[in-house]
Amino acid sequence: MLNPTLFLVFYIFTYILLCLFLIFTVKVRLSGPRFITISFILLISFVCGLRDQYVGTDTYTFYSLTKLMVSADSYLWAKDYVYYFFSRLGYQIAGYQLSVLLTTVITSSALALAVLRIIKISFKSDRSNNIIMTKTVCITLIFILMMSSSDFLMQIANQTRQIMALAIFILAITYFYENKYIIFSILTVLAIFSHHSLVLVILALIVSMTVKNIKIHFLILMGSFLLFATGISTHLLDAFGLGVSEGSIYAQALNSAASLYIKTVITIGLGLILYFLYYKKYGKYGHGFEFIFIRIYMMLASLSILYLGFAEASNRIQRYEGVIFPIILILISRKYRINALHIIVVLIISASYFSFMMSYYSTLKTLGFYSSEIKLL
Repeated sequence: MLNPTLFLVFYIFTYILLCLFLIFTVKVRLSGPRFITISFILLISFVCGLRDQYVGTDTYTFYSLTKLMVSADSYLWAKDYVYYFFSRLGYQIAGYQLSVLLTTVITSSALALAVLRIIKISFKSDRSNNIIMTKTVCITLIFILMMSSSDFLMQIANQTRQIMALAIFILAITYFYENKYIIFSILTVLAIFSHHSLVLVILALIVSMTVKNIKIHFLILMGSFLLFATGISTHLLDAFGLGVSEGSIYAQALNSAASLYIKTVITIGLGLILYFLYYKKYGKYGHGFEFIFIRIYMMLASLSILYLGFAEASNRIQRYEGVIFPIILILISRKYRINALHIIVVLIISASYFSFMMSYYSTLKTLGFYSSEIKLL
């Protein structure tokens, strides 16, 4: 099993390996979309599925709940039945390691398949004249950008429930786009019962499909920031019973407010970049998956800003944004003239953020360093 040090080593190795795949793909076209997708599933499943109980501050907690459910022969108070079904299935077959591995395989497979379908459908419905942005390049870039995100790392290593829900729902949206509503409905139900907070993403999807003018979403984002800055949003959420109680786990994370504010600034900044890239190419309205996802991103960003007064509650919402962002960026980038130099710049920025995030105290602590069991080497 991989302890925190080995986990970090192999995670970085996987990130570098994907970068090498990208470079060779751009240069000599050695790999295809399916090869990259399968490679991503296998690599992430290995690195995250074979972690020991000290990697991820919540890993052992969820494992303990799974054991308790088996001993009590019930799902107790759990809301996330799909996640615990696979966790429990793995545990009953082969114990802890298969419990962790199985949930990771489901998560990484759903996410990778969703990205593969999004790119293939996008190329089929709207071919780009950009020679360098092939299907394989687009897919590999998305995976690399996802891996450099702290949101992806925290979810896949710490608790796969939230990203499992999002991965299944993104896959569901690909069927929604093709008007296959029965498959969409089934996958959405599975996603909701993987992590109940997915209701927020579904709400964002409903609003995004109802309000199609991107300028309105931009105004909502700016309005949310204004409401938080004036303190109105916190009082309103409390007044309507939508706030977070002071005794909850979310309210207890106020000591991380500084890093949360930094992350929020990054979230807003990335959102504005996406907005201007999108608006320049499409105007008020667009089409394709980017049409759906950028509006979902803007709505989630608005919600996370409104909940900034409740610290960790906002952070939980932002975790969805970090996984969605790479998909939107690459889909929009296909419409622009992209060359090898642009890709190198993106990789440098990605690697810089990746290095910063990997050296950050809260990241290392979450992954199991600085604990009584494992010391940083």
